[in-house]
Amino acid sequence: MSPLTGKVIAITGAARGIGFAIAQACMADGARISISDIDESALQEAADRLGAHHAARLDVTDPDGFGRYLNQVEAAIGPLDALVNNAGVMPTGPLLDLDDAMIRRIMEINSLGMIYGTKRALELMTPRGRGHVVNICSAMGEMAVPGLAVYNASKAAAVLFTDSTRLEHRATGVRVSAVLPGTVATELAAGLTNPPGIRVTTPEQVADAVVATLASEKSRPRVYVPALWGALVRGQSLAPKGIHEAFMRLLGSDTAVLRPKDPAARASYLDRVRKS
Repeated sequence: MSPLTGKVIAITGAARGIGFAIAQACMADGARISISDIDESALQEAADRLGAHHAARLDVTDPDGFGRYLNQVEAAIGPLDALVNNAGVMPTGPLLDLDDAMIRRIMEINSLGMIYGTKRALELMTPRGRGHVVNICSAMGEMAVPGLAVYNASKAAAVLFTDSTRLEHRATGVRVSAVLPGTVATELAAGLTNPPGIRVTTPEQVADAVVATLASEKSRPRVYVPALWGALVRGQSLAPKGIHEAFMRLLGSDTAVLRPKDPAARASYLDRVRKS
């Protein structure tokens, strides 16, 4: 029997992409799943496809709404065993081209949404002395790339927030883990390129990493997907910054985001983010 059998797991941003794959993988291991997303129509379609045990619209930037959502999960399918904070957006391009409203939106969803969700989950888990919060961060939270300035900042905040929260709660019985994917083949990275020699990760690979993290019943400070991204991140601390940045330029970091290989696909994603 899987360690996830019967566990109640809530996943944000689960109408598509990584979140959907995580829900699918957790259900395959016997978990009871609640999925949430701000896109209500896509959420309902995903819930129907999955056969999810519970689904509800959620704007992760609303702290009270996040609390209500987790209370609904518990009322519908039982005490919360795990929360996967997956909701996120990745508008890209030169900083001077990003309007201030979009900058705020990136930070609110990627950073504040994760903070609100973690806090609300801990309020339920800590009195019980058990539970697991898995935060989907990003390797880009530890590696600067031109064209990702605000996204880099939002994910760097997510990584350090997760680290600090893990340390703060290590004696409570609640686990806190960070999963850091590289480029994943979802709409989030539509039109972008990956460094040579590093394959684009599938949502299913990220989902497998999340399932393994939950099944371990341990806090995992860093889970890189794929592991090669961890080597690239660690390389930053082993070489002088100028040398590392020159190496990253050789891998194409200066153009990977600023000059997408498929501008139309990138524009389509950005348009959806603006409207959601």
